[in-house]
Amino acid sequence: MIFVFVFQYQISLVLPIYNQERYLNNTLQSLLNQTYTDFEIICVDDKSTDDSISIIRSFMQSAPNIVLIQNSENMGTFKTRFNGVIAARSQYIMQFDADDQFTSPTVLEDLSKYLNQGVDIIHFSEYWFVNNQPVQIQENKFARASVLNQNWANPQIQFSNGKEIHNHFIYNRISNLVHGKIINKNIYLLAGGYMQNLKHIVYSDDYAIMYAITYFARSYQGIPEYFGYIYNLQNNSVVGNISAKTSKYILDNKAIFEEIHTLMHSQRRPDFTMHQIEYRETTQFFMKQMSAYDIHSKFKICRSIHLWFLEDKYYQETVHDLCGIYPSWDQSQMICLPDDYY
Repeated sequence: MIFVFVFQYQISLVLPIYNQERYLNNTLQSLLNQTYTDFEIICVDDKSTDDSISIIRSFMQSAPNIVLIQNSENMGTFKTRFNGVIAARSQYIMQFDADDQFTSPTVLEDLSKYLNQGVDIIHFSEYWFVNNQPVQIQENKFARASVLNQNWANPQIQFSNGKEIHNHFIYNRISNLVHGKIINKNIYLLAGGYMQNLKHIVYSDDYAIMYAITYFARSYQGIPEYFGYIYNLQNNSVVGNISAKTSKYILDNKAIFEEIHTLMHSQRRPDFTMHQIEYRETTQFFMKQMSAYDIHSKFKICRSIHLWFLEDKYYQETVHDLCGIYPSWDQSQMICLPDDYY
């Protein structure tokens, strides 16, 4: 499948928007302050009920490179991001959350030198903030987890080709976060096309698309220690408030696993393995839910589990209500390949 486009910009920044009026002014202004100008900002509104659209339109009066797309219905993060990719008028896509920031006005200019190399994925480093403040290890367990993810999001590999890219992703050497990356639009569209049955996915949408992108990508450029992106977690954000929507979280992950299973079958690779899926972890629920695949397709998953997540009593009860089991740290009940992975 080959896509041909006439590009008007080099980079399209895609912002999924849902009730982000508190952050939009600062975020849009920071993007427009970039010294590099060959980019567009695509704001995709997912049926916001606040003043987000009015704020975007006020910026559009003086910034012709801002585009507003309004979903016909609330579609969730995965579809909202992908709608922005479809509308993009550039060769490269950068996903950008509406409450995040660049670290300096020169980030896009610094990264633009990599765009002419024909690389499918350009991956740079990011800082993790909690409520607009840098995370500190001594704060709390959520902040400590954020520090670990900041380190994990820092590229460990400078260059990779072909199937090695997906292997690095599977073995957790390339982060599953969609931000902090510039991605070739053709690859993004190809990957999203195979994951198109995911409906109203909110949780783990990064993992879903990055699994497919790294599968189809043929070149990867990592830029270690270039911290150009600030990923800001808010108390009311999806990631920062998992307990309040645990049922949705579990069901979204189940749908993603099933879609990945379909992707692998469509590529005639039914005997694939997934060794570890990092961040926003669930439990042995997935081992039991997906065990039926082992009989026919050898579909195996290994999940690592954050202890702080297991301590959440609401989470434990929800897993039990949905699945009939309580989560635990019993690795002996997990399916994992290879045997010496731990």
